[in-house]
Order: sequence, then structure tokens, then C-alpha cells
Amino acid sequence: MKKINMLLSFVFLMVICPISVSNAATGRELLFNHGNPTYSGLVAANQKFKNTLSADPNNQEANLFYAVTRIGTFTLEEGSGSGLETLRDVFQAFGMTRNSNEFFEDGSPYDTPSKLPGNSPSGEEIRQFLVGPCVTLLNGALDNLKEIDSSFQTTLTADETGGEAVEIDYGDILMYKAMLNASKCLLLIMSSYNINVDINEVANKINNDPFSINADLLNTYPNLLKLVNGGGETLLSAEAALLAAINRYLYASTFIRTIETDDQLNDLIAFDPDDLQDEELFRQNLNELKASLNENKTADLTDNVEHLLLNLNFFFGYGSGPYDLRDFLPLFNQCSNPIADTVGHGLGDDATLGGILPGYLQADWGIESEPGAIMYVNKDDWICGGKEPCRQSITQAIVDAGCEVLIKVASGIYNEDIVLTDLKFITLQGGYDSPYESQTGATTANSMIIKEGTMTVSNIVLGPAGPR
Repeated sequence: MKKINMLLSFVFLMVICPISVSNAATGRELLFNHGNPTYSGLVAANQKFKNTLSADPNNQEANLFYAVTRIGTFTLEEGSGSGLETLRDVFQAFGMTRNSNEFFEDGSPYDTPSKLPGNSPSGEEIRQFLVGPCVTLLNGALDNLKEIDSSFQTTLTADETGGEAVEIDYGDILMYKAMLNASKCLLLIMSSYNINVDINEVANKINNDPFSINADLLNTYPNLLKLVNGGGETLLSAEAALLAAINRYLYASTFIRTIETDDQLNDLIAFDPDDLQDEELFRQNLNELKASLNENKTADLTDNVEHLLLNLNFFFGYGSGPYDLRDFLPLFNQCSNPIADTVGHGLGDDATLGGILPGYLQADWGIESEPGAIMYVNKDDWICGGKEPCRQSITQAIVDAGCEVLIKVASGIYNEDIVLTDLKFITLQGGYDSPYESQTGATTANSMIIKEGTMTVSNIVLGPAGPR
């Protein structure tokens, strides 16, 4: 009986091993297509690598290529159900259609619509897609890469690349892990917050109407960018993914720089000697960020010229965090321009965003103050009796005005056309006396044309103004 079992095991291995090797080899041939890869070949290769792993789950090469092709296939194949299961499902839900492009070099395999369909997915449906199928996909790819050890090495032949042969080793695997974990971190952060807007309606507003961040976004969607139920826990998972990304990169860097002993010229990822100093600084900052997260302290990041203090612990939920992203926003005026000195408005105009950027000031955000809320015009007095800001023509005042402004114009005849071509909200008052205290007269101009924006007018007479 023992001999029979051994014989059956031997026969099984003789049958399965050639099948798995054949599937893997065919998968590579389909994927690379002699240096001219195709979209259909990528999908077919993905299935071959999947078949290989069904027969031989520990096949390291198949695990690598399956981890790569499953990402690409996610963008090309439809899901099996009615919901948003793949990126192609999302593309099609937004009106994108698969075109005839077959080769990678032909460009994108999708054409974009001129207008979003009325039944486009909502922001919440997209959030569910990110935290569901997308994160599941990345976890699956990471699971594949777990099967690959430090001895792994394979070569993409010149025939496969269409150029020079390229070596893939464990350093490249670690870099891929770092990228996947960083992507996972980003997806988890995005899905921690409410993004439930009517995407079609917002897109139409942006494309066809004057779009107002206040009226069309923040006021219409009062929960936008607030933490969803369970968002705090998701942020902690995002933090774990960020730490995993940092650790994988640091290990990859060490492996590539110090453990690999062969010639690096043909490696998929190698550090150019001229870049080693910059890469060392990058590692220094990553180690600083890692210590900050592990020890709940502020990181001091630098480019060797300037320093940035960063404490993401508050962002991920320690201390007084986590915060609603909405609270980080500044106020916006009617033109949707941010208002100076109001960043972190939901936290009391806190420029540090609740301690995430300790030492940060409103001036560091670089939001410039718009021209004064009141401007003065006098064609005969270039200092407007000491009032500032002062202009000598109505036209120049309108050009220099910010989004929302009151323009006080001295009495007189102004030989000019009043034209508003930008999205501004202007109150134009004429007929002022020299001290600009009362409207005792009238201001005359040739004509008024409003192409965009709003202008509220008083004591302005339109008609042939004649000479100045």
C-alpha cells in the first residue's frame, strides 16, 4: 500500500508540474508578446498565471506575474455582478467605452464621453468601491508577493522586452510591495470620509455654470469630507499600511544597495550613483516619519535647506484627532477663491490643522489677501483724497478688484465703457463727493457691458460722456 501511495504521488507530480510550468511560460508569452504587449494578452496571461497557482500555489514567478496582471485585468474586465466590482465597471458607469485599441502603444483602451450619463455613480458608491473591491485587489496582490523569498530572481529576455534583457530580483519585489501598501494607505484614507455628492450634477455645474464651492458643494452637501461611521478605524488601517510601505521601501533600499552583489546595470530597479545622496535623504525622512508614528511624536522632515514639522498621529486619530477633513478647509468667497488667514476654519482658523503641522502659520499657506473690500476712483485726484486703494478710472478699478468689492467713484464725467468680463461681485456707486462720505452728484460713463459676474449700480449715468 505504501508503494502504491508513493507511485500515485509521483504520477501526480509528473502531471501537475509540467502543467504549471507550461501555464507560466505561456502566460509570459501572452503578457509580453515579443516586446509588443496587448490588452487581450494581459487578460489571457492573468488567467494562465492563475491556473499555475491553482496547481502550484508556491510558484514564486507565477505569484509575481499574477500580482502584476491582476491589477491590469482589474481595469479591463467586467465584474460578474450588477454592482461596481472592477475599474472597468466604474469606467462604463461613467460613460466610458472600450475602444478598438489592442496594443499598449496604441494608447488608452477607453474613450471618454463628452458628457457624463445621468445615472453616473454617486460619491458614496465610489467610496464603497474604493474600500471594497480596490482594497481587496491590493490585499490579494500583496498576498501573492508574500510567497516570494529573498532568493527570487528571474530575467525578462530581450525578446520579451523588445530591447535589452531585464533582471527582476527580491529588491524589486520589495519595491512593488511598498507601492501597493502606499496605494492601499491612500485608498483607505479616501474611503474614511464622506464623498457622497451627485457627481453628475457637480460636473455639470463646473462645465456649464459659474461653479460656487459654497453654494454648489459645501452648503449643498453639509456632510461632505466628514468622517463616516467607522472612519476612525479605517484611518488606523491606513496608518498601518503607511508604516508597511515605509518598512518595505527601507528594506528594498538596503537590499538593492548592500545585499545584491551582481551587476545592477540590467536590474529593473537600481539606484544611479548620482542619485544616492538624494535617496539617502529620502530614507532619512522616512525613518523620521516612521519614528514619529511609532513613538507618537513630531517628525522633522528636511531637504537639507528647509524643515517641515509633521505629526500625522493627530491625523490618524491620536490626541484630539481624528478630524473631519472639512475642518481643514479655509473659507471661500463668492468666486470660490480661498480667503486669507482662514485655513483650518473648522478648528478656529488653526493653520496647524490641529497640530498636524506644528509651528505652521497662516502666511505659510500662501493664500494672498485680495484687494481691499472698498476701492476708490477719482479721475482728477490720483490719491483720492488720501483714500486707498485709489484708481484714476473705473475700468482699472474693476480690473484690479478682487472677487467682492465696493467701488466708490467720485462725481464727474468718465469717458470710458464699464465692462465686467470676470466672475466678480461688484457694487459700483457713483456721485461721491471728495471725502467719499455722501453721494451728492452723479458719475457719467459711456456704456456698461456685463459678460460675467454681478454688478450692482447706483448713481451711474450712462450715455455719451464727451471729453474729460
